Amino acid sequence: MDTIRQQKKRTIGFAISSLSTLALLVGSLFGMTMVFIQ
Repeated sequence: MDTIRQQKKRTIGFAISSLSTLALLVGSLFGMTMVFIQ
């Protein structure tokens, strides 16, 4: 039971880290696009 709980925690952490990385990529892309348009 304990190992399953640890696995779930790890999966949630991985999802959060990947989401933050994706947000960073999208944010930088959006910023570059705005600069390019101006």
